[in-house]
Amino acid sequence: MESERKHIFHLSGKRFSLDDEEWTKEKSNKIVLIGKNLDHQTIKNQLSSCRFSSD
Repeated sequence: MESERKHIFHLSGKRFSLDDEEWTKEKSNKIVLIGKNLDHQTIKNQLSSCRFSSD
């Protein structure tokens, strides 16, 4: 079952939180990575390989 609420997952080191709340804007998906010396192209490639397309 798909939830009608927005879910927010935060991970920092070994600590994490998972919260939910009502949508206040148009629904969307977003991943935000914060770190040092990240290999941007490798991350983009790995995330792209996980994408699902209904086409």
